[in-house]
Amino acid sequence: MKTKTQNSRKGNMIFLFVALSLCLVSKTNAQELWKTNPKQCIVLHDTVGVKMTLITLAPGESLAPHTHSLFQAYVVEGGDLEGQTPGTAPTKSTLPTGLHFQAPAMGVHTDKNVGITTVKLLVVEIFPSKDQKGKTK
Repeated sequence: MKTKTQNSRKGNMIFLFVALSLCLVSKTNAQELWKTNPKQCIVLHDTVGVKMTLITLAPGESLAPHTHSLFQAYVVEGGDLEGQTPGTAPTKSTLPTGLHFQAPAMGVHTDKNVGITTVKLLVVEIFPSKDQKGKTK
């Protein structure tokens, strides 16, 4: 027959395993742009809930798989990009200099400069605070 101490240890070990597993899953699912692409991304500003990143892609260069929170982007230097999510065909877009847009959070995808000019994008990602997650207006 097991003692209370043995049962308590087993319960603590299970809790620790579950907690560690959840941490690892959340880290692998959140493939943050600036972490997966340090060569192409320079974080210009990082404050509570907002991160501003300058992305530079030379012709033929690709970004590693990454995700985005809700974001806004400004095209500093335009060109041709090809985006692709796993299991789909690539989509080509011509981004003219000066274009600005807002996009919802995006799942895992890659981007490649398929043009002949270097493309530069200023991306501002907005991360909801913990008390805003799950709330609806």
